[in-house]
Amino acid sequence: MDIVVISMAVLVVRCFARDRQGGRELSPRSQYGAHRVPESAFPDCPRLQNRTAIVTGASSGLGRAISVLYAREGANVVCADLSPNVGGMHTKDELSGNEGGDTPTHELIEQQVGKGRATFVKVDVCDESSIEAMVAAAVEKYGRLDIIVNNAGITGVPKENEEAFVNGAGLRLHETSTESFDLTIRINTRGLFLGCKHAIKQMLKQEPLEANSRGDRTRGWIVNTASMLGLVAFPGVPAYVTSKHGAVGLTKQIAIDYAKDRIHCNALCPAFVDTPMTSKVIAGPIRHPLTAAHPCQTLGKPEDVARVALFLVSEDAQWVTGVPMVIDGGVAETEGEEEDVGNSTAQGSSCAGRKEQNVGDVGAFEREMGS
Repeated sequence: MDIVVISMAVLVVRCFARDRQGGRELSPRSQYGAHRVPESAFPDCPRLQNRTAIVTGASSGLGRAISVLYAREGANVVCADLSPNVGGMHTKDELSGNEGGDTPTHELIEQQVGKGRATFVKVDVCDESSIEAMVAAAVEKYGRLDIIVNNAGITGVPKENEEAFVNGAGLRLHETSTESFDLTIRINTRGLFLGCKHAIKQMLKQEPLEANSRGDRTRGWIVNTASMLGLVAFPGVPAYVTSKHGAVGLTKQIAIDYAKDRIHCNALCPAFVDTPMTSKVIAGPIRHPLTAAHPCQTLGKPEDVARVALFLVSEDAQWVTGVPMVIDGGVAETEGEEEDVGNSTAQGSSCAGRKEQNVGDVGAFEREMGS
């Protein structure tokens, strides 16, 4: 009997090890093998404490939600756009709060998080000197640059064709103007290239951060806003599809070229997200079939994308780079199921990708550049 009791005691000791500091019982043999999971692997402090982030297209939509969430998680945020005000187009979402709908993003952050935690910098992503000045402003104010989110972009759909596009009449390649194609590539792909280029230059010059729980000393994180249409094609939007495929390709190239320098680079590939830019589209009869195309039966919200953007620059993603992260409510899994959207019939994955092109913090670019 004594042998049985002793054996049971040994078994209990082997199966559970008490964490004396936290009072928790942890299995000594976890997925990490014979080693206990270190407490530092799951820090309790804000995930972006004392880091500096630049977010382009920060005045509305996805960029606004990402900026607010980063600040709440401890980051100093440089909100970059052509203007801090986008004519009442600010996102009224879970992160910003309804009362913050008309408040410039950097001011909203200071109200919610604290003075000095955000600043606005005017930037034109088509202008390399403007990008350089943006990075310099971030370093001058906060001392370093740890994160950049290249989020600014345009739909690539000319204003005169918007209504027809919503109703299913896109432009094929021979109908697309060279000016429209060039502008879309210049902003969505070249602008992203410039943001990455000058952020990387700064990251390589500065000392890496303190070692994380893996012992790595990361130099920086890059997040590029692409699209589901950076992974698939859809009829009638050749410029946009080309630009977003370029964004995904550049993301992968940066990831492998700078992995040895401990610079992470990943892409966001959302499907249709409910933002101020899409309000005129989803307010009509198209909303129901568009929503039904998503297995989750809901459209995405800016905060859904923002939370993934947070993950990609946190310790939780320290072994993640070169990934086009799909955020689509499962719509990519519905290919082959037809949904009637507007006056056209489209496959599920294309349906969401098609409408997503009105997504992005593009209002200022479209108004100022006449796209």
